[in-house]
Amino acid sequence: MDPDLRGRGLCLFNSWQQHEVTMKTISRTAMALFLGSGVASAFAYGEPVAQHSFQDGLIACKHGNYKTALYLFEQAEREGSTRPSLYYNLGVCYYRLGRYRDARLQFSHAAIHKPLAAVSHYNIGLIEQKLTNKRQADYWFRLAANETDDANMRALAERQLPPEPENISASPHASPWIAGVNIAFGYDDNLLDPTKQAGSSKGSSFGNLLAYTSGILAGNYDNGLRLDASGYFVRYPDQAYFNMNLLQAGVTKLQHWERWRTAIGAQLEQDTLSGRDYLRTLSAHANAARELRDGLKLRLRYRYSDISSLNSLYDPLAGSQQQIKIQLEQRDAKSRMHIGYQYEINNRNDLTTTTGFTSYSPTRNMIYVNGEIRIEGPWQLGGAISYRTSHYNNPDTIVGNHNRTIRNDARWLGRVILSRDMGKNLKMLAEYSHADNHSNIAVYSYQRNVYSLGISYLF
Repeated sequence: MDPDLRGRGLCLFNSWQQHEVTMKTISRTAMALFLGSGVASAFAYGEPVAQHSFQDGLIACKHGNYKTALYLFEQAEREGSTRPSLYYNLGVCYYRLGRYRDARLQFSHAAIHKPLAAVSHYNIGLIEQKLTNKRQADYWFRLAANETDDANMRALAERQLPPEPENISASPHASPWIAGVNIAFGYDDNLLDPTKQAGSSKGSSFGNLLAYTSGILAGNYDNGLRLDASGYFVRYPDQAYFNMNLLQAGVTKLQHWERWRTAIGAQLEQDTLSGRDYLRTLSAHANAARELRDGLKLRLRYRYSDISSLNSLYDPLAGSQQQIKIQLEQRDAKSRMHIGYQYEINNRNDLTTTTGFTSYSPTRNMIYVNGEIRIEGPWQLGGAISYRTSHYNNPDTIVGNHNRTIRNDARWLGRVILSRDMGKNLKMLAEYSHADNHSNIAVYSYQRNVYSLGISYLF
């Protein structure tokens, strides 16, 4: 079943009110109420330059001229409009023009605005139907039904759900299970020694594979238990010493406390390096996030890790690590940006010999910015830049040199990613990264360039 998104003079909210099957079940009173709500939302933001384009877009939408309406709504966005109703109406136009993934993104942004949440989530369900993602479609319809106070909206969403008894035990806010895989091939011109965090001056082609899954074991997204598991495997044909396997799994307790969403959990990771057992890490983490305003989110995180070596070669790396992170996330219709700070304390065994001492216990401060912007059609451009300082706790003693030097590093890391949607749940990615590490102990200074081309698929 298709929604009629043309509306009667206003795109906003009319996707479900004008549904070709259920329109007769909706009273004139209810329709007038939601049309009124749409007008209020449309004019609630003082954007005099963009308002003209927005109003012209509504007129074009009324007459079914979706290409023209899309141009005018995009013009309003270029002129500075950030009103949630603009994102919603962009979603309407993209949907009617068959650009379902673009429509999904716009409805997701509109849903941040509480009055538009239910109807936006309902429309995302319709999009998932179009993409034949039944499980995801049922999730969004169920979410729309349970977050609205309007009986007609709830009835419409519930009609899209499977009949009883399949729906009896379904959790209204349960997130569907997801799984994905990323495969990439590339070249690294200076492989990083994971034991020393220093360049090796050795280059090699590589291939890597990341597979992951996540889902709700019990309860729901607001109050439930989530399972996460992943495996990462990288191979260097020319430098087998650097081959790594990382396997991890964890459980997280999710809880919604007023305006905060919290997540507290534990994770176990076991790694191999060059075919040998390497490290085992048991971590506990606590996360909290809240919306500061529409499109702006604050995230806080603390993580404690207990690290054990699985081979005596790596005993100096055993010990503990603590991380504290604060991050701001800004999203709008076509872009997202994260800016954050991370503080890290390491208390490792370090390496003591009869001739010297090497510290493996840095205290680190890092600031970073990353983000992504849609540049044209299915193309997205992403990037990241970070600056990290590392101050090692105890002075190194070098063989043949009686001077004791505390290691201090400063690293710049930049990354550029170009991606393209290739079809249902399939994406192609090209990535380049550059690292430049300066150390007061020369052997730890390095530059590194990594080039890769890959694909990702979400099941």
